[in-house]
Amino acid sequence: MSRIKIRYLIQKGNCYYWQPSTRLRTLGWESLELGTNRRAAIDKAEEQNRILDAWRKGDAATPEKSPGEYTMNDLATAYLESPRFKKRAANTQKDYKYKISLIKAWAGNVPVEAITRGNVHNFYEALCAKKGLRMGHAVIAILRLLLQYAVDAGKIRINPAARPKTETPDSRDIVWTPQEQNHMVKTADNMQKKAIGTAIICGACLGQREADILSLDWNKYSHGFFRLKQQKTDRWIEVPAHKTLKERLAGLIPEVGGLIVKADSYGGKMRQSYFSHEFQKVRDEAAKTMPSCARLKFLDLRRTAVVRMAEAGCTEAEISSVTGHKIETCRQILETYLPRTSRMAKNAINKVEAIEETAWADRF
Repeated sequence: MSRIKIRYLIQKGNCYYWQPSTRLRTLGWESLELGTNRRAAIDKAEEQNRILDAWRKGDAATPEKSPGEYTMNDLATAYLESPRFKKRAANTQKDYKYKISLIKAWAGNVPVEAITRGNVHNFYEALCAKKGLRMGHAVIAILRLLLQYAVDAGKIRINPAARPKTETPDSRDIVWTPQEQNHMVKTADNMQKKAIGTAIICGACLGQREADILSLDWNKYSHGFFRLKQQKTDRWIEVPAHKTLKERLAGLIPEVGGLIVKADSYGGKMRQSYFSHEFQKVRDEAAKTMPSCARLKFLDLRRTAVVRMAEAGCTEAEISSVTGHKIETCRQILETYLPRTSRMAKNAINKVEAIEETAWADRF
């Protein structure tokens, strides 16, 4: 019989086997029995080699788990039970769990050691094609975090998702205009969705995250001030209510221990998914008569509040006292939250002109 030249194809007695190298077996590739028919065995071996080659190029996240091997499912379970995860805010945990579910769907049964940079690259491109650049970037960030946890736990030596070549999504720089804000609030009220209008005013005037706005209750509002503990940072802040917000609250009926922003239909707390759905309804209706509203998102209101304070000449420390950012990181964060506006540029030139006028007056 002629010598078999197909990679990893061997014959033992009358039976043929696809038998990968020791290194491949440690990465989860198992030997396969291919039967006694030589021609059929060759075809099966060639097909298995094509699968192997695709994996080596990063086109597949196979192989399946071998007994005792540490898989991505094992890693995800370990991380979700770790103090690193449990110390994060509830909404952050929820977000991480969703992204980890996408990772597990991609490579749950794959040994962590078998994942290559090529696998990560192709997973990223598939995510971007299906869910968009922003989601692709965010999921890979969580994958990098998971694999770093595996490195720290001694499960792998190198993080294949470290410094991936991904396209950083453009930061949103949308700032609501006063006209857009007023139009959205009026539209919400006309649609009998007053809670959405109240939430918009709270977001624009307090500069807090959506989760904190939805958790506001009347006990946190006293003598014109809101005192609340931010869910994401665990930081207490005390913020005076803007006159626009005071006027809005004056038109509501306060309830002891009751929520300020609550579902109009059933009077209870709105889940963020329900709130997003209701907000979108208001936005779509508002856009019919003011098309620029179609671009708005509720999360833009935090940025809007920061920009308005900066345009008013507030210092970084003053802004951080409202938003809850650490003072030492406020400047870095403002690079994201604070797009440069023409009004700010005008304020700067006006200040320079005022100083120059004084200087010239003193000179003569």
